[in-house]
Amino acid sequence: MQAHKDGRELVKRMRIALLEQGRPLLVEAVEKILDVKVRSLHTDISTITGERVILFTLVSATAIERGNV
Repeated sequence: MQAHKDGRELVKRMRIALLEQGRPLLVEAVEKILDVKVRSLHTDISTITGERVILFTLVSATAIERGNV
């Protein structure tokens, strides 16, 4: 059973490392598309479904929210 826990922990660490390496590209893409700076990025993975949620906190409202689109 310990090997299963070790394997899960290894996958978790690899996902974290990959996200951190790709973070600048994700932030750049979001900022370019929305024309708003990203303040922070948060992520979570469901242990049941494996689905990932990535949440970007922005420094200001988007043009859509401001009614400029």
